[in-house]
Amino acid sequence: MSAERKATAALTVALLALAVSIVASLRLAANRSATQATTGYTVAGDWSTSELHTGTLNIARSQSGVAYAVEIPAARAGDVLFVSGEAQVTNEHAYNVFVGSTLLLAGSARAVTGESFTRGDGSNVTPAIHHGVVTCVQTLTLSRAIHRAWINMVLSVTATQARPGDRMEINPGSGQLNVMLLARRDNASRSTRG
Repeated sequence: MSAERKATAALTVALLALAVSIVASLRLAANRSATQATTGYTVAGDWSTSELHTGTLNIARSQSGVAYAVEIPAARAGDVLFVSGEAQVTNEHAYNVFVGSTLLLAGSARAVTGESFTRGDGSNVTPAIHHGVVTCVQTLTLSRAIHRAWINMVLSVTATQARPGDRMEINPGSGQLNVMLLARRDNASRSTRG
């Protein structure tokens, strides 16, 4: 692929990531306003991070890793989490790499297992695409109270043609994870904002 085509593809991916981020932010803002106005819920917490936890994933080992994690100090049964996340990956290989994503309610910021609340999404990042954007947008109504838990955006990679040591980069500075906690108004007295 020529340098010009790579630059054009990178710009296209960056613009797509920006558009996804804007749409997710607008969706969260609209949900916040509509939810507070029409239901018995209020915003009890609002957290965001762009701190990358895992920088590369081993393709040959079908490795999973936490891209982003947000700590939730406490929430009660019946509270609702609105979550949006995005990450950008780079395929430097001559073969397709499948990149999967899921959102977890987990016991630590590094956990790749926990209570998944997405169906799991994924797509192939081809050599021609070079940069791929992975997005997750989901809500979770808590069935139980939690005390210090994390929402983790977990990415996994795999490819049948991968050789030992082949890795895929999760691009730093190109993603984020946003979590908004909506509490029932009768729970709102313990509200915290991050």
